[in-house]
Amino acid sequence: MNRSLTLWGVLACVAVIGMACAKPVNIRGDQPAALTEVETRADAFNKKAAIGLKSQMNTIIGHKAEALMMQTVITAIRSKAPDIDLLTPEDEPFPAFMQAPDPFSTPDDVFAVTQQSRMQGFHFLLQTTIVNIRPEARRTGVWWFRKDRKFLTLVVAVDAYDTFSSAKVFSQVEEKTIRIDDADYTALLSQNQRVIAEAQEAIADMAEDLGRGAAAAMSKAVWMAAVSGTDGTRIQLAVDRGAGLNVGSRLTVFEFQRVLEGFGRQRFLVPGYKVADIQITAVGDRTAEAVATGQADIRVGDIAVVVK
Repeated sequence: MNRSLTLWGVLACVAVIGMACAKPVNIRGDQPAALTEVETRADAFNKKAAIGLKSQMNTIIGHKAEALMMQTVITAIRSKAPDIDLLTPEDEPFPAFMQAPDPFSTPDDVFAVTQQSRMQGFHFLLQTTIVNIRPEARRTGVWWFRKDRKFLTLVVAVDAYDTFSSAKVFSQVEEKTIRIDDADYTALLSQNQRVIAEAQEAIADMAEDLGRGAAAAMSKAVWMAAVSGTDGTRIQLAVDRGAGLNVGSRLTVFEFQRVLEGFGRQRFLVPGYKVADIQITAVGDRTAEAVATGQADIRVGDIAVVVK
């Protein structure tokens, strides 16, 4: 009997000690932090963007409206977001991939052009569109005041793509209908088109709203730089001198190789875990060079950010 009690006592002690020393299997331990788990700086350095026009108009007033909208959006972005280095079709060098009639026509095109532009140091790609300019006659009014009146409906849009995730950071359509006189209505339906001051004012107002909205969205986005090359301990980043990087700047590199497939053949890149800390050693016109401050497995396509 005493031997049984002694044996049970020993087993109980072993169980208590084992429970005290055991570790839960669901604790990650020293697994590196993911990008979503750290605080990053959106305003660390300047971001590079390019803007293009999706031309759908084949009339004189349509082309003038497109030019007015493009210039108004550009002005609004530069005024609202001085940290965005915005390239336009008039600037040199303007990227060739933005000179296509519609570089974002399919999900595959979106993924391809954002991948390409990221490796050239771009953070955002924007597209302005005059969706519709539609004159119409409506019978309005009540009783004996009812008569045909002429209207012009204007529809405009701006889309902004994040080149790192391949997702839209801004997408908005605005529509406005204005009254026009019979002479303007007749001119719109003929080849003898002329500028309508009220239409220009409406387009400019909508374009300014869209430009300011796109600027706010881009300014809030996290600053990133893509790893464009590796050679032993040397790392090359796709970021140019205009970003404001300095020799000695410290960045953190995260894995960025995972592709998430969505509806309708859409594809997005998803950031992973921390890979290494790096320090800038040289800044050139088109690229910057850095070295890892510790052991690292950095690959082309990974991203560098500034962690708070």
